[in-house]
Amino acid sequence: MTEQELRSRILFAALETFGKEGFFEAKMLTIAKLAKISKSTLYAMFPSKEDLYTEMMKFTFSLFLSNIQHQINQNHSFEETLQAITKTHLQNTWKQRHRSGMYLQLNHKHEEAMDALMAFIEEYIAVIQQFFEKHGIENADMKARLYTGMLDSFRNEIFMDPTFNEARLEEIQNQIDQIVINGF
Repeated sequence: MTEQELRSRILFAALETFGKEGFFEAKMLTIAKLAKISKSTLYAMFPSKEDLYTEMMKFTFSLFLSNIQHQINQNHSFEETLQAITKTHLQNTWKQRHRSGMYLQLNHKHEEAMDALMAFIEEYIAVIQQFFEKHGIENADMKARLYTGMLDSFRNEIFMDPTFNEARLEEIQNQIDQIVINGF
């Protein structure tokens, strides 16, 4: 197994563990067992739980941004691409709802994790801004911030409301798309 394959296996195990247990309750031993490696191997690659958490965040952010960029690169119309981005964002949040502990317990005292989160947000906004600029949307930076903010504003509802369902998810998706398509 290559180092990259081992790293990916560890990061997926971390995603699962932090997702189920949250940052504070997650144990490095649990992650090592799930990744089918020794605890010493885990610590050799990630010296602390904070370091592993930060790398796991960067890994998931990278996967998400790759998916968004893939949607943009499909060369569909503005409306079709926007709908695909909106759906990707909201579906990603919907699929992560069982991992809410991972998102809601972000260790704000760990500067590297917060820096990674802020870098992701800015990179995501930049990708959307470029997409908007490509399609002649005026004030693309501000509108990219508004659009991503609208999408993210539903995270707590998706995570916390036990009655939230896919019909509500679709309703939100349609409303956001219509605001951007007709209101910008």
